[in-house]
Amino acid sequence: MCRMLAVSIAAGIPRDVATPAMAALGGIALAKQYEAQGLDMIGIHAQFEDKGISVEAGLMDMLDPMQSGRFKVFKHLHDWF
Repeated sequence: MCRMLAVSIAAGIPRDVATPAMAALGGIALAKQYEAQGLDMIGIHAQFEDKGISVEAGLMDMLDPMQSGRFKVFKHLHDWF
């Protein structure tokens, strides 16, 4: 299913695997597993244009589309709301 939904979506690696400490624990290997399944990995963790990684800022970016009905969810996720 990952391949079918993410054919044209580039994904960043999780922030915790982008650190040398996590890489030593096998985090980079996880990114390689994602690539092996066909997920297009961009090689860096997700971040805002200003290089920020604030969770609260990300949640606030989603709040307006959710409140105004513009937030999109795949149809098969029946229990989303």
